[in-house]
Formats: sequence, C-alpha cells, structure tokens
Amino acid sequence: SPVKAAQRAGSRVKDAPVQMQKVSTAFIGEHGQERAKLDDIEFTVDGLHPGQPLDVRTTATLELAKMSRDHEMRQLLRAHSMVHQVMECLQSIVASDTGLVFP
Repeated sequence: SPVKAAQRAGSRVKDAPVQMQKVSTAFIGEHGQERAKLDDIEFTVDGLHPGQPLDVRTTATLELAKMSRDHEMRQLLRAHSMVHQVMECLQSIVASDTGLVFP
C-alpha cells in the first residue's frame, strides 16, 4: 500500500547519517564579534529616535560619533544599510525645537 511504502521511505531517511558542516572556531569568533558590534550600533541608533528624551538622544549622538571613528563600524553601517536611518535620526534632532544641546 502507498502508506506502508511512505513509512518505509521515512524510516530510511531517519537512518541516514546527518551531514554537518564544520565551522572553524575562528569563524565563530569573528561572527560573534561582528554581531556584538552590530548590536552596539543598533542600540545606539535606537537612542537617536525622536521619541527618546533629549539627553538620551544627545548621549546616543556622541556614542555614534565615537563608533564612527572605527573603520569596521562604518563598514557595518554601510553593509546593513543603516547610514540613511542614522542620517534621518540625526536630521530630526537638528530640526527639533529644542535642538541638540551639549553641556
């Protein structure tokens, strides 16, 4: 019967050895570092949004300026198409009534 044939085929698939791709620990480490940097960028960009208090936006702007000195951070911003988003957030700070005030 077709049901028994499908069950037999399923059991052969279960018994087949699983092929696992080997990944070097260096690759995992590099990917982890990149993910951590990207998390830092995303966290900072979240602080730039117009709904955030001015002091949070000011701190995020300063932190982003510090991050932008790092070549890898700038590459990540470009690679993940975040430059436009960052520029829009910065423009909203400049355009707001309170503006960006540094102590």
